[in-house]
Amino acid sequence: MTADLINDLQYLAGKNPNLYVFGNEMCPGSKPVFASKFTKSWNRLRREINLPDEMQLYSLRDTAMTEMIKSGIDPLTVKQLADHHSLDMTTIYTNHVDSNMIDIIYNNAPKF
Repeated sequence: MTADLINDLQYLAGKNPNLYVFGNEMCPGSKPVFASKFTKSWNRLRREINLPDEMQLYSLRDTAMTEMIKSGIDPLTVKQLADHHSLDMTTIYTNHVDSNMIDIIYNNAPKF
């Protein structure tokens, strides 16, 4: 975690280590919010902005892991952050084809 993120989380929790960042009302509280509340909120938002049904809440996590690796963060760190048991699992979730792959290669490959 970065120092900025830690400071932000401490601010959100009112510097009280006994509070969950996401409590019952989706704000810091003494009881954690149930995962189903996130899913219901995501499904509602997804319908409102016309995202396909196959784009699940965890799709955002997969995208974040992929972007971390693409930005140069080593796969072992991403694996640990994702709390995966193996690098194979991280590879499964980050094994997406980038539609801009040709442009990325063209712009970043050494010129001959």
